[in-house]
Amino acid sequence: MARRAIFWWLEVETKGGIVGMGYLFSFRPGLKTVIAALEETILPHVIGKDATAVEGIWNDLWKRTVTYNRGGIVTMAMSALDIALWDAIGKRANMPLHRLCGAMSVRKCRCTARAASAAPAATA
Repeated sequence: MARRAIFWWLEVETKGGIVGMGYLFSFRPGLKTVIAALEETILPHVIGKDATAVEGIWNDLWKRTVTYNRGGIVTMAMSALDIALWDAIGKRANMPLHRLCGAMSVRKCRCTARAASAAPAATA
């Protein structure tokens, strides 16, 4: 029996009115716990910060959450925020994220997908 994925979307609005969207998905319950971690542990330290300072925000949150078990619920919440911030940066620049990262002339790139026991995927 196939498990259904649970999706959750996070919108971040910058002072300039740009809305970046982040997301999470899981095959297990627990996203309410991620939302609680976001509201209690992460957002109080992010609201009012420069949305383009993604690495600084991430590093600050990483240090603040060291006692919350790396790789768990708090890290999932940080990931949704990170995605939303990068989305806002791309929208502000009116560019897709891959171009902001310097891949302006790349037409193909090697992609690898991993699952429980899956082998590397193909070229996109």
